[in-house]
Amino acid sequence: MTLPPHSPTPPALQLWHWITDPIGYLEANFRRYGDLFSVRWQFFQPFVLVNHPDYVQQLLGADPRHFDTGAGSTLLRPLLGDYSLLLLDGEAHQQQRKLLLPPFHGDRLLTYGGVIQAIAHTLFLAYRGTVVNVRQVMQRISLTTILRVVFGLAVGERYSQVEKLLTQMIETVASPLKAAAIFIPWLQQPWTNWGEFLEKRRAVDRLLFAAINAKRQQQTLGSDVLSLLISARDKDGQAMTDQELRDQLLTLLLAGHETTASALAWCLYLIDRHPSVKTKLLQEIKAWDNQIATINQLPYLHAVCQETLRLYPIAILTQPRIPRQTIQLGDYTIAAGTLLFPCIYLVHRRPDIYPSPAEFRPDRFLERQYSSYEYFPFGGGGRRCIGAAFALWEMKIVLLTLLTEFSYRIVPDPTPIKPTRRGITVAPSSHLRMYITT
Repeated sequence: MTLPPHSPTPPALQLWHWITDPIGYLEANFRRYGDLFSVRWQFFQPFVLVNHPDYVQQLLGADPRHFDTGAGSTLLRPLLGDYSLLLLDGEAHQQQRKLLLPPFHGDRLLTYGGVIQAIAHTLFLAYRGTVVNVRQVMQRISLTTILRVVFGLAVGERYSQVEKLLTQMIETVASPLKAAAIFIPWLQQPWTNWGEFLEKRRAVDRLLFAAINAKRQQQTLGSDVLSLLISARDKDGQAMTDQELRDQLLTLLLAGHETTASALAWCLYLIDRHPSVKTKLLQEIKAWDNQIATINQLPYLHAVCQETLRLYPIAILTQPRIPRQTIQLGDYTIAAGTLLFPCIYLVHRRPDIYPSPAEFRPDRFLERQYSSYEYFPFGGGGRRCIGAAFALWEMKIVLLTLLTEFSYRIVPDPTPIKPTRRGITVAPSSHLRMYITT
């Protein structure tokens, strides 16, 4: 059994490079080793990054019974809980996924459209005439959307408490230095920022369990996701426990608003930086009938969102695939139990798939269709993000609201805007700002 080549840099330094500059780490290793390379970090067993679509297809397109996945995502356990969909495998994962998927697909998306549009309009109006932090505004929009759609919470005391505490909890592990506690076990101490994270998480938990209890007491459940999950039953007729509900709700809250906020921030930045793209997008929007139901009939808007997520995927790796038996990847025989991570970022930047890969060129998605192993910003296979359709839907509505009812420009800054670590994801630099007008 052999693993692909790996950097000779000491494991502790490799881990620090990954924490502080994940994009630089990936690009440096790809330039040196290419399609497959091993990673050796302090505190971690060696694992493999998979950077070629043929190998990605081997993993994401395989029978899921041949792989484990949740078992390789233990870093997420303190953030999300034991019953998070991201940490489950096998039948337990399939059952939970079946319960969670329906609210984020099909006709239900239409029912959320007006809510998202109203939230975006209200916040853009409130910030009109001011210079604002792009990501923070997008985060407020996406978090408000999640709280309304998932919890059915209108603005009020409980809404304000959840919004405040969840934001504070995220910020305790958001910056590259603070995120180090996620990856370095001996930093998970009460006297570090990890102690503050745990304190905020306990406070969030109290609010989540209170929301679950209050919803259970209602005689008539609503159409929000929490109501649907409380009503749902598995194949044996069993309802989800409070702990299972809490873990899935926290997963939806964290994964559902942080990622969309970062993607929207990148989108606004790239549109502003490319006047020809903005002109073409505005021309398409001008001919639109202003009906939410027809948003998906705007191909250039869709291409702009796709190209943004190609160039700057928020999750730069998929969840790992852990083979239950020996497999062959290229010239390497990989032992059972090895963690294999398809690398979204590196595949999306391959010049043999995407000519001039560093360029923002939405037309490439109108010129050809890419396979789900060449383009997979939401992961793939049986573990593809259940909120993918919802995230794209929200992105389009927010962009349309801003571009049809307001105007904006990115405020120049001498410091370059680049991908930076934000917890376990990657986001645009925190100093990205814009000016909103009508």
